[in-house]
This record gives sequence, C-alpha cells and structure tokens, in this order.
Amino acid sequence: MKLQEYELEELYKDDINNSENIVEIWGMQYEPATVLQECDPIAYRVGFHDWLDGQEDCEDCELNPIECTCEAI
Repeated sequence: MKLQEYELEELYKDDINNSENIVEIWGMQYEPATVLQECDPIAYRVGFHDWLDGQEDCEDCELNPIECTCEAI
C-alpha cells in the first residue's frame, strides 16, 4: 500500500508533536507542528523532506515510503 504525501505529512506532524512541547501563549495552546508550519513554512517543508530522507526504506522493495507500493510499510 503506497502512502500518499498527505499521509506521510501526518506522520511527520505526529513526530514533531510527540517530540516537542505544546506551545502556550496567554493560556492558549498550539501543537508544535502547526506553529512551525504557520510561522516558517519553508523550514517546515525542508524538515519534512529531511524527515523523509531519514525514514527506513522498505525491506521488501527497498524503496522509500513515498515510492513503496508494498502492502505493509
């Protein structure tokens, strides 16, 4: 099953949100991934591509998560 870019981006956001603290401003809380995406979209996209490059290739087909068409990644 090939993951679509938006699915990979959700995994990326989850990684950011799980590794960084909630951003709180005047009692309002924001997810770190949302803050990065809104405040610095270029850094967000560069980070996404760096994150993709760091992902393990599929053991069955040896392709990255975007190109893999195997049933399980």
